[in-house]
Amino acid sequence: MNNYDFERSIVSVIAEIIDSRGLKHEPLAEEAWPDKKDAGRTWQDIRNKVPPQKLTMRDAYGLARVLNLSMSAICGIVEGRAIQQQAAVQAACQEKKKQEEESKTCGCPPTESLERDPIYKN
Repeated sequence: MNNYDFERSIVSVIAEIIDSRGLKHEPLAEEAWPDKKDAGRTWQDIRNKVPPQKLTMRDAYGLARVLNLSMSAICGIVEGRAIQQQAAVQAACQEKKKQEEESKTCGCPPTESLERDPIYKN
């Protein structure tokens, strides 16, 4: 996982936690960042703007604190998901490889190209 994907995953995890707790994003951002002008809009831009606004460590820590979570817990969730995703990709690759090997050993004798037959040569 590269830096950008890690940052986006942290944003996703925090947003999912907010949603799962039935909290409102804007008031939570205002509580996390009392010194920011228009904190709700900033959080919206971090989540939804294309390209998204960057999430600083300071801002992530503020959100985690308001949610009563540690940054370690949030990073652990992100890393856990990355490991699960990587395992799923590896499993899919192994399955594809297995299917390719099974199709090669179908029990049929190997076929020779007709080009080797002298009848078909010019």
